[in-house]
Amino acid sequence: MPLVNAGAAVASAAAGAATSAAGAAAGKAAGAASAAAGAAVGAASVVSSAAGVAATGALSAKERAAQVAPAPSDAAGLALEVGHAAGDKVVAAGQMVKGAAGEVKSMTSGIAEQAVSHASGAVEGVMEQAAKQKQRMEKLADHFKDLLEGFMKRKLHRVLKMLVGRLPSLLKSATDDVEMPTRVKRAKDAAIDVIWPDIEQEIMWDLALRIDGAAGNEYPEDYRGCTCCLSFFRYHIYPYDRGFWGNLRDPIWLLFTLVALLPVYGVSPAVFLVIFLLIDKTDEFQLVSFILQFKGFQFLTQGVLRSLVGFFMYLHCVTAVADAEHECANAGPGSSAPMAIALAGYVLQVVLVWIAFLLLPCSSRRRGTLQGHLDHAESGSSTSRGGYILNLLWYDLFTFAICAGTFVYVLSLRDWDLQDWPTKHAFFAVQMVNGFLSFPFFFFMVPFLRNILLHSVPTAYDRFGRCRQYQGPPRPVKEVKEGKSIPTQLLEKAEALRILESFKTLLSGGKVDSLDAEEEPAPATVGKANVE
Repeated sequence: MPLVNAGAAVASAAAGAATSAAGAAAGKAAGAASAAAGAAVGAASVVSSAAGVAATGALSAKERAAQVAPAPSDAAGLALEVGHAAGDKVVAAGQMVKGAAGEVKSMTSGIAEQAVSHASGAVEGVMEQAAKQKQRMEKLADHFKDLLEGFMKRKLHRVLKMLVGRLPSLLKSATDDVEMPTRVKRAKDAAIDVIWPDIEQEIMWDLALRIDGAAGNEYPEDYRGCTCCLSFFRYHIYPYDRGFWGNLRDPIWLLFTLVALLPVYGVSPAVFLVIFLLIDKTDEFQLVSFILQFKGFQFLTQGVLRSLVGFFMYLHCVTAVADAEHECANAGPGSSAPMAIALAGYVLQVVLVWIAFLLLPCSSRRRGTLQGHLDHAESGSSTSRGGYILNLLWYDLFTFAICAGTFVYVLSLRDWDLQDWPTKHAFFAVQMVNGFLSFPFFFFMVPFLRNILLHSVPTAYDRFGRCRQYQGPPRPVKEVKEGKSIPTQLLEKAEALRILESFKTLLSGGKVDSLDAEEEPAPATVGKANVE
């Protein structure tokens, strides 16, 4: 924030200059008053000194006359008495003048003290007014900066929204082909029209966060998360600061991942039951990610891997024997699995995902917050927790019902015997088909599609087991060249002050060449053109 500090420094310097000028003026006034009072006191002192000298001279003359004069006659005695009386009058006059001088001195001292007091009060008043004016200008600059920055952000957001709104037509044109059948072209354009609102929603929200996002702490500083054991497993299974290659170095993550991929004995559903008990069920992404990961792993374990296992088991029990009598009753696909455990795992994979879905309305979404300059309203599937996940779950329930119905039909043909080997083979095939039908969940595990169609923000756990936004591995620090970095704010306070001063100059008739110029605007020239 160098520009903000520079603006504050300029305002402080201006206020200090005004205060200094006011103090200097008041000091000069107080000095003048003190000088005047001192001159008056000096004049009174001079008069008092003169009167004292005159009285002293009169007394001396009287004493000398009394010593020198002979025995007086009547006329001489009368003259001597007159001289004595005149001397007494002069002494009395000197004393009166001296008293008057003292009164003048005390009065002028009081006037000087009052002048100094009034001057000090004037200085304090000027300083207080300067401080208030400084605060007022800072508040005005902050308010003007907020208004102008909000205007610029809204304008930029509208322009970006207009540009993003043109992308569907460009996408349709880019995917057109003159040889494409009309029905295929219509279906392609209709698919773009259906999916585009969700894509636009995520794009505009990401742009809004980049333009007007507010930073904040997800947890208080003293919040230490959950228990030690739970924090350990949360962080090692879903770390917020590591990527795929970092997870490959973690033995705990490798253990959970590899065991969850085992396609036998209901091991994979058991692993995800443990994961469901570990995750933070108050976070939307954790619940949605659990559903997608569980069903996506089902596509791999029950579909792809189980089909490979079944194929090689079939080769082992039929082709490897190469005899009319095969061993598929004991060594065929699904023959060695305990039916109770296999059925429990098959039902558990449906129950767990629906429990996670029912907890979604009680969850929260960590999508970040805006500073308030932009009004971004969510629409479409983004207003509901999980986005399109409900449609996927209805699809999964439908496929489960078909596969389960098929198994029940086969079971009814085998007299409801769960231990019959054709029943076990049929259940193995039902699980494999249901696993392949879970492919849409695996498709939505792709991060880009997951964020757009499910409108969820990736979260993970720190070392204290706290659920927070996913950051990924630390990236190497690159030296940012001057002028290449993206500013955190569109407008600084110093720029707002410069623009405000430019507006004042324009309103007063002055000339402003550019709002980007660092130099001060040209002064007003009203009336100068008609002087001549």
